[in-house]
Amino acid sequence: MGHPLFPIDPQKDDEHEKEIARIRVSRWYRGTQKWCPRLYGADELRSHEQLVELFGGGTYELIALDEGGETIIARRRFNLPGKPLPFDGEEDEERASRDAAKSSGASPRSKSCSR
Repeated sequence: MGHPLFPIDPQKDDEHEKEIARIRVSRWYRGTQKWCPRLYGADELRSHEQLVELFGGGTYELIALDEGGETIIARRRFNLPGKPLPFDGEEDEERASRDAAKSSGASPRSKSCSR
């Protein structure tokens, strides 16, 4: 059975043999892949517009999973317009990191940027 975010490729006869039950969302931002901590039901995410409303713009990779959430059925990667929004809990983690850096006098840069 098809899903609007995972259109069936007629070139691949074996794609979508199993029904999509869950969707894992990740976003590439500044060279890093960030995973949304929540696993969505296939009926919860149905369109690119909905993804922009929930997560903002950016380069996304969606992974379609079976009912058990362990078998990958399909992957799709695409760009959506707009500024990225924080995933659930991400904003709190980033704020805590900035606050800790301010109180220690350190820059909130990542470890790879510091010398």
